[in-house]
Amino acid sequence: MQLLDNEEYNYFHRVDLSDEEQKAGTVLSHLNKQLIQNIISRIAVDILRVPTDLDKPLQAEIQRSYLKGQIDAYKYLLDLETYIEENEETSK
Repeated sequence: MQLLDNEEYNYFHRVDLSDEEQKAGTVLSHLNKQLIQNIISRIAVDILRVPTDLDKPLQAEIQRSYLKGQIDAYKYLLDLETYIEENEETSK
């Protein structure tokens, strides 16, 4: 199911999910986890490849920070399932 066309994409669009739907949405298959890990690995290599220009050091740091933000987002997806499970156990 496609939520929005790319042209209509809106960062503030939110879909209401029940607790069960939310939990089911956090479960990633083993293949999904491997794919995300490969993406993280590629981004990490990209960070190492950011050239350092002594004339524009801020530009390189901005690019590295942007890539680190991508890693953080993917890592969040990997960690979300564990976080939900741990919170569910402590609330019982």
